Amino acid sequence: MSGEIISTSIVEKNYIDLCVKVASVFNSKMMKAPYYSWASNPMNDWFDRVFDLNIPP
Repeated sequence: MSGEIISTSIVEKNYIDLCVKVASVFNSKMMKAPYYSWASNPMNDWFDRVFDLNIPP
């Protein structure tokens, strides 16, 4: 990867996919709203959060 630029959109998509996967693995609550998504995870505070934030200007 030397010299390659990693797109922020790729990193963001991977993070969103990770949050969705963790929520589904633990059969946790997940909510998708127009401007954000939220997942709950009773096993780990790190995944108990808002993700995919997209607030209009």
